[in-house]
Amino acid sequence: FMMWYRSWPQRFDCYRTSIRLANALNEYYDKYHQLPSVLEVLNVKKGRYDISHYTYRFIGFGGSTLHDGTIIAYCKRPHKSLFNIHVPWRHVLIFVNGKIRVQWMPEQEFQKLIKHQPKPITPYLD
Repeated sequence: FMMWYRSWPQRFDCYRTSIRLANALNEYYDKYHQLPSVLEVLNVKKGRYDISHYTYRFIGFGGSTLHDGTIIAYCKRPHKSLFNIHVPWRHVLIFVNGKIRVQWMPEQEFQKLIKHQPKPITPYLD
């Protein structure tokens, strides 16, 4: 039961929060034609996870020009099952076809993808 509880409900809770965050980011992007400089300006309903669960790649900068495949945010740490019998994974918010979408991604695939992402300019933090 513990293995099941740590993996499946955790995945669904994180997914629900990821969807809420993606929807809020899409609304903001549609309204202002850029991403926010911080996630805290968004109205995201709290669940088991909150927005601090995610690494946001555009802190202090936002972003107006996004290309397909741009990673916007992702779980700070990979989720793991209790006895590591499942591969670690993350939810990744990625820009595809003009919208921010949520993808479940095994850790190994995520590491390959993030390695090829251009580093966003963050003038307030560099």
